[in-house]
Amino acid sequence: MPSIFKEISENSRICIYGTGETGIFVKLLLDFLRGDVKVVCYLDSFNSGSLNGLDIIKIDDIDSIKGQFDLIFICSNFSEEIENNLKHRGILNFKSMKFLDYSILRGYIKDEISNELYVKKPVKNYIEETLDYKQKNTVCGKHLLINTMQKSGTQFLLEILTELTGYKRLSYIDSKNFSDYRTEEYYYPEIVDNYNNDIIVDCWHRNATYYNMELVKKFNFKTIVLLRNIFDIIPSFREYLLSRKDYFYFSYLKDYDFYNLSVEQQHDIVIRTHLGWLFEIYASWYKAKHKYGLDVMFITYDELVDKTEQTIQKICEYYELDKTTDEIAKTIKHVNDLKSKKKELNFNKGIKGRGRDLLTEDQKQFIMNFVKPYVNIDFSLLGIHSDFNS
Repeated sequence: MPSIFKEISENSRICIYGTGETGIFVKLLLDFLRGDVKVVCYLDSFNSGSLNGLDIIKIDDIDSIKGQFDLIFICSNFSEEIENNLKHRGILNFKSMKFLDYSILRGYIKDEISNELYVKKPVKNYIEETLDYKQKNTVCGKHLLINTMQKSGTQFLLEILTELTGYKRLSYIDSKNFSDYRTEEYYYPEIVDNYNNDIIVDCWHRNATYYNMELVKKFNFKTIVLLRNIFDIIPSFREYLLSRKDYFYFSYLKDYDFYNLSVEQQHDIVIRTHLGWLFEIYASWYKAKHKYGLDVMFITYDELVDKTEQTIQKICEYYELDKTTDEIAKTIKHVNDLKSKKKELNFNKGIKGRGRDLLTEDQKQFIMNFVKPYVNIDFSLLGIHSDFNS
C-alpha cells in the first residue's frame, strides 16, 4: 500500500478536494485499499453537483458539512492556493497530494492491482462520469494535438506553439518509465481532466490506432502530424543514440554492442529495428485522413526548417489561432535564440538530404522495398517516390 495512505488515521472521514484525474484515482484506491475510510464528498473551488455517487460541495458552502469530516485530501495542481484558502477559513486538517505521491499511485494502479480494479471497481465508469460532469458544467477548451515521427523537429515546433499560444502543454506518455515511447494509447484520464483547458497535447511517435482515433473525434481534436524524409531520419537517429550512452530507451539495442559497430552497421541496426515503426506511424495517420476522414494536417521537417514563418502561419490558420505575422516572427526568433543558448532543450537541426550520401545503395533500396506491401499509400512526404534514384 502506498505510504501516503498508511498515514491516514483509521476510520477517518475524508473530503477529496478536486474533481479531476487525481481525485478520481484517490477515491478509487481508497475504496479498494482502505475499506475503513469513508469518503464523504468531493470539494471544488467553483462548482457543485455530483460525481461517482458523491456530492460535490463548493468550497464556499463547506460549512454545510461542518463536523462531518476529519480530513481534507487535496488532489489538485493548485494545492498551494487551496491550502492558503483553507487556512484563511480556519481549516487546518488537510493533506496535499504531491506530484511524487501521485506518480506512485498511478504506478501502483498500473503495476499492482489494475486487473483487480477493473473487475471490482470499473475505472472506465469513474472516468466517463467525470467527463459527463465536465461537459455539462464547463466549457470545452481549445485542444491542439501534435503527433510526430522521430527526429522531425518535434521540440522546435512544440516550443514555438507553446510560447505563441500560452496554452498548457501536456505529454501523454502513460508510463512510470518515461522511456516507454512505444505505449500506443493516448492517456484518456488526463485528457478528461483538462477538458476545459486550452492545451497543446504532444503525442510523441504514436500510431493512429482505433482507440486514439475515437478520442480525437470525441474531443474534436484537429491533429498535426510532423513528418520527415525517412532517409534523413536514419542518420539523425543514429547520432541521437550515440549522444545518449547513459540512456538506451530501446534496451534491446544493447544486445548489438551498438557503439562498437561501424557507421554502416549502426545504420543497418537502426533501419532494421525502427523502420517498421516509423512507417506505421505515417501509414496509420495517412489512412486516418484519407480512408476514415479524420481532420489531419501533415507538416514536413523541411517545411518547418526552410519556411518556418510561413509554416507556423499555416498551422495557426489550421487551428484558428489569431496570431499576427509579427507575433509569429518574434516567437520564432526567441525560440531560435534559446536553441543557441540552452542545449538542454534538446534542439537539433539535421541537414536536409544527407541520407542520400550517408546511407549505402543497399540500405536505400532496402527502405524502398520495405514500403511495397503498403497498398494505396503515397509515401512522397517521406521522400519515397519514383524518381528517388534519378
